[in-house]
Amino acid sequence: MATKKRKAINYEKLAQMWNAGKSYAEMGKALGMKGNEKADPFKPVRAAISNMLNGKAAWRDSKGNPKVLAPREGMRAIGKGKKAPKPKASKKVVSIKKGQPKRKAALPAIDGKTAAGGAQ
Repeated sequence: MATKKRKAINYEKLAQMWNAGKSYAEMGKALGMKGNEKADPFKPVRAAISNMLNGKAAWRDSKGNPKVLAPREGMRAIGKGKKAPKPKASKKVVSIKKGQPKRKAALPAIDGKTAAGGAQ
């Protein structure tokens, strides 16, 4: 059984089409990038774009640094690492000054009408 020869990804053309607002299907058909999955035939295009957005693709500038694709308007921010964690609410510590008596809990008034008052 002959193995299928791997085709290089044209990152520059993908970037141009991404910036032009093309869909994954349009990009895949134009570049001949189609996967074997029936449910998601353009998964290779999505994977390449995802790697380009995160700076993980083999897409480099003249100095050898990875290029990063700008996210489209309306996309959530994508980048390396995770979002900064939200600051936790600090617990307020109340200290009792020395020499002050501790407060006693208020007891319910006994009126004879409630269960606490001994009513039946």
